[in-house]
Amino acid sequence: MTELTRADRSSAAPLFTPRAVAWCMGAGAAGLFAFTLGNRVVGPAIFGPVPEPIDVAMMIVGARSLFHLAFVYLLLGLVVLPAIYVLVLRPLSLRMVPDLPWWLTGIAFGGMIWLTALAIVVYDVPEFWNVPNFPAVIWSALVGHLGLGLAVAGVAERRPR
Repeated sequence: MTELTRADRSSAAPLFTPRAVAWCMGAGAAGLFAFTLGNRVVGPAIFGPVPEPIDVAMMIVGARSLFHLAFVYLLLGLVVLPAIYVLVLRPLSLRMVPDLPWWLTGIAFGGMIWLTALAIVVYDVPEFWNVPNFPAVIWSALVGHLGLGLAVAGVAERRPR
């Protein structure tokens, strides 16, 4: 596949058509799949076993039920994070460094999400330090977030223009 020229990038399709919103949510679904794969399979294979993610996530989010946890997970993964990439990060990266490849922007996006999540968890959930195998949880989360960033960027970059 060839890279888009600067003229192609500036003449992008409108952002809020039903097709564009569906494409953005598809990017989010791919990102959630990559996050789960990285956080539950690849990360633990490299860094060691991690506790059940539902228990850890319920502690982090402060959820009282699985419904609340699923709602937050899907809202962030399908709507908020892809929208941040499509509406803010990618246009900003194209303005600042026009020749920056999409995959590098995706890796940066995943790293920024991981750092933000880590800062929130460390600040708001002091008992998080007591999670069994804490380092494996942190590094597996990094693998998952990098996968999420790459998947969202990859799908979003292939959006019809």
